[in-house]
Amino acid sequence: MVNPALVRIVATGDNHLNRFYDRMPPQKLEERRRYLRQGFRAAVEYAVTWRAHLFFIAGDLFDQSDPRNVDRAFVAHCLARLATAEVQVYAVSGNHDTPRHSGQQGGTTPYEVYSNLAALHYFESTTEIETVVVDIAGLRIAIGAVCPDPAAPAGTDPLAGLVWSARPADANLGILLLHSPVEGHMLPAWEVPQIARRTLETLEGADLILIGDSHQPYTQQIGARTIIAPGATECMTFGEAADLPGFVAIELGSQRQITWQRIGVPPQPRVELHVRAADLDATDPLADLVRRIRAVCTPETLVKLHLDGIVTQERYHALGLRPLHEAIQPHAFHFVVDTTGLYLEDEQHQIAERGVRASQPEAIRAYAAELLTTTGDPAERATIQDALDRLLACY
Repeated sequence: MVNPALVRIVATGDNHLNRFYDRMPPQKLEERRRYLRQGFRAAVEYAVTWRAHLFFIAGDLFDQSDPRNVDRAFVAHCLARLATAEVQVYAVSGNHDTPRHSGQQGGTTPYEVYSNLAALHYFESTTEIETVVVDIAGLRIAIGAVCPDPAAPAGTDPLAGLVWSARPADANLGILLLHSPVEGHMLPAWEVPQIARRTLETLEGADLILIGDSHQPYTQQIGARTIIAPGATECMTFGEAADLPGFVAIELGSQRQITWQRIGVPPQPRVELHVRAADLDATDPLADLVRRIRAVCTPETLVKLHLDGIVTQERYHALGLRPLHEAIQPHAFHFVVDTTGLYLEDEQHQIAERGVRASQPEAIRAYAAELLTTTGDPAERATIQDALDRLLACY
């Protein structure tokens, strides 16, 4: 049963519909994209069944600003389901589905199509906190939001200097919807804009702050402000925890009490194997690898092999990476090999730090770093960084 005195909210984000995976055959790619849609559909169906009042999309609903029609139509169907159930939908775009400049998709996000049809309310400003006020279950709720600015330099704070001036004084609660990394919840190597903790501490008017961008869910209390990152609805890459996918169900009370729970979504099965080259059968390393990998394969499982160690040129060729793919691919949903930890002896048998790294990702990173040093244009740098992230996600 639901409590009619409480405001019920479902928050999701980082669904990355239409995501592309390199070297995945078209039929498998379409099946993989069905898993991505399944995560968003789970949030929608929960909102309908739970009789939620509000549904928030915290950015990166799509993986690109130009998704295919099949994913656009899928979202339209989901929004129609929510509308029929009288669930109000509010959204910001993310760093993936926001055009980087006016020459990309005319500067128009896919959210604007649904906004123009009144299927959701899209907050499009990057420079001020836009505000909508709703009255639900006896509560007057101010909803504010800011979209990410694709041209913002790395290290800047997208909320710095902003004041929620449009928040009405008679609002019982204020909800702020954002898509940006937050200080303390991002990798040190990320060169992107981020929200400083101090900014959140001093921002007046926000009781609940919903934040997209982080695939890893988290909650944090900063003074009287509750920070919730719903996290992704599917594992997008290897290395993410199997229990990661999900969304958040939140209840708001008349005394500003906020309670929530995270609802998990089953991800597509995936397995990572770490194998040292020195541990493989010396006479037939390829057959040994095939045996080890086949033991974890299923038709639905994404499999990634990490090969580590130092090998001679002769032994490297004996591993037979192309025949290995041919032997495994029919038995797994998708199979990739990571050789970033594999070193080759050179002709003088020098190894370790002076070895030859058999790594395409290493070469890609080096080339991207070279390109970044040749331009100071923020849009070009953002495009290069986005291309690098997409390429590395395929390994």
